[in-house]
Amino acid sequence: MGLGTYAVEMVRTDDFDELTFSDDAIPLRSGDTAYLNYGSWNSLRDTMPLGIDHGSTGTVDQVLQLAGD
Repeated sequence: MGLGTYAVEMVRTDDFDELTFSDDAIPLRSGDTAYLNYGSWNSLRDTMPLGIDHGSTGTVDQVLQLAGD
């Protein structure tokens, strides 16, 4: 299974601000499933947990802390 590098960018807008989170160096292998923990991201925190289920077996095997750019 080949390793690839993926990117994510999200924008959240509320009544007071617009926040952008992006990371362009997410390592995933083909057949993996990634789960972003969007609810843990807020204006005071510039990281977001990413759970990786290697082989998409239904179990998160690894958690990376993505550092927003």
